[in-house]
Amino acid sequence: MIKAYSRFAEIYDRIGGDEFSLNFLPRLLQIIAKYGAQTRRVLDLACGTGSLAIMLAREGLKVTGLDLSPYMLERARNKAQAEPDLAVTFIEGDMRSFTLAEPVELITCLFDAMNYNLADEDMTATFRSCARALVPGGLFVFDLNSINSLSQFWGDDVFAEDLGDVAYIWESSYDPVTCCSALKAIFFVRKGEFYERFTEMHVERAYPISQVRTWLTEAGFEVLEVITPHGKPAGEADNRHVYVARKRPCS
Repeated sequence: MIKAYSRFAEIYDRIGGDEFSLNFLPRLLQIIAKYGAQTRRVLDLACGTGSLAIMLAREGLKVTGLDLSPYMLERARNKAQAEPDLAVTFIEGDMRSFTLAEPVELITCLFDAMNYNLADEDMTATFRSCARALVPGGLFVFDLNSINSLSQFWGDDVFAEDLGDVAYIWESSYDPVTCCSALKAIFFVRKGEFYERFTEMHVERAYPISQVRTWLTEAGFEVLEVITPHGKPAGEADNRHVYVARKRPCS
């Protein structure tokens, strides 16, 4: 068993790990046009292999990608080297306690990275760090897997897929008391004539919309919308909640 997002970084994009963020980009640009017309500087929190950060930089924005995994950041920096004119940089940091050299107008955190905050204190610390990093009126856009999603799709189940040079088995279990799902990810990666096996453990916790709204308000945000990735108002029965919040001028 190795640390989450270490060896996984090698194959993250190959198995579609960046697809949600890239598919959500048009919706994100609509949100920016609706609420954040003055957006010039962006922080992509838990940026992973940097796909979204690079796409936002292509839109003419100055982007910083921050991630806790040096292995994911290595992949992100390698991709950015192919487009040296883009205003994108990548830094290592913890979403609960980061600081930036200058404030930004937008913070994004996509593909359920927020669900890795397993304690109330982790989530509230992250919200406070984001509030400190934003200019007054700045936007905070992130998504969370819902309780319904973790209990039904990350419930007690086994899923396997063979992509040829990469295969994987996901074994998941859900604890209704803690609202946490544990996912044991077993990967097989072709190395010449053989396959190398490695295993990572991923744990996510889900939160009700009302609790997230309260914590955002306490951290100095106004919640503008809670929607599905398709833009409809989100409820607890939906699998993914996208929060659009704005930092209040007085916070």
